[in-house]
Amino acid sequence: MCIDDRYIDNYQLLANAIVQQACLDYRQGSLGEGLFRRFLLSDWYKLLTNVDGNYIYQRLRKERMDNGKSKKRSYRKTVKGGA
Repeated sequence: MCIDDRYIDNYQLLANAIVQQACLDYRQGSLGEGLFRRFLLSDWYKLLTNVDGNYIYQRLRKERMDNGKSKKRSYRKTVKGGA
């Protein structure tokens, strides 16, 4: 039995979309850190992609922390400037 390349391409598109959606949900805060990390380290994630889940987690966690710091700074400037 030969599997048509179209099916493989569609499978890969779906797998990529699942991982991208999880990353987007984490970035937007609708997916908690623990659940996101469990997903990235799960067997299911490893079935979807060969990208190291711990690498993705560390990058997005750093991004989230950096964004939090910049938001705090801009808030302080607004409060200080408005007073």
